[in-house]
Amino acid sequence: MPAHFTCPICGKPFQCDGPHEGASEDIGIVKECPLHVGAIYIFVKDDTGKGVAQVKTMCGTRKPTNTDPEGFAFYEQLEVNPYPVSIELENSDSTVAEEHYTFVRASLTPTVEKGKITIVEFQINRYGTLEVEVKRTDTKARVGAVNIHVTGERSSDGPLKSDEPSLDTGPVRFEKLKPTSVYKAAIHLDEHQDKKFRISGALEQEPIRVSPDGPNRIEFLLDPIYWIKLRILEGEEPVSATILLQQNGKEETLAQDMVGVQGLENLDAGAMTVNRIEVPTPSYEFVSIKPKG
Repeated sequence: MPAHFTCPICGKPFQCDGPHEGASEDIGIVKECPLHVGAIYIFVKDDTGKGVAQVKTMCGTRKPTNTDPEGFAFYEQLEVNPYPVSIELENSDSTVAEEHYTFVRASLTPTVEKGKITIVEFQINRYGTLEVEVKRTDTKARVGAVNIHVTGERSSDGPLKSDEPSLDTGPVRFEKLKPTSVYKAAIHLDEHQDKKFRISGALEQEPIRVSPDGPNRIEFLLDPIYWIKLRILEGEEPVSATILLQQNGKEETLAQDMVGVQGLENLDAGAMTVNRIEVPTPSYEFVSIKPKG
């Protein structure tokens, strides 16, 4: 009669149909598993520990396999040997490759043991995105065409659109930034913008680390630069004068000649007071009057 045995490795029963006279149907004999092979299971996870699907994996000379929805790739019936195991993110599904990067190891050489499953883990990290805006301090409206410069602490921190003009329609997005690195953002005003604005605060923000879950946003503020023009008239004609103006405790002087309009530039926002207007006394020359004849 057939006898039933239990595998000490996998725990599953198996049947032997050889002659077993006098033996019970289930003798419960524990016999060594006849397997002389093993397996390698590759698990690919992201920085949260969640399995990532559609990552290309390789194991020795076996056909490359993509990870399943749980992040696993299975290589079974392997002889007892060392096997080079790796992942190729750049040759994986395009969405996965665009959204992730490898930060730690991407290859190992584990040794398969008889009757055992060797699990190999690889971690890939998600990229982050940095959004940068440039705004006016008075109206909070966005200012376009201001040069934005973003750099990473390492040459491999990229690819970066390191010099991009700001937008008046929304933030500028710097994508595919690595949360494992530190980034700096700065702005630069060109000659034309430098006459209209001053940068409020530092030219360069403190270094930051981006998070894949965001939001990662930096805001630069610009103080508008104002100007004032004045003219002193006698009737409808301009006259020479000295005009004393004061703003924030600082006094400015305008000297107007007979031509007319004079102005001050590079003024801060705020009230400006006319302290005094000095019109010089006209000088007269006396001419004697003589009778005719």
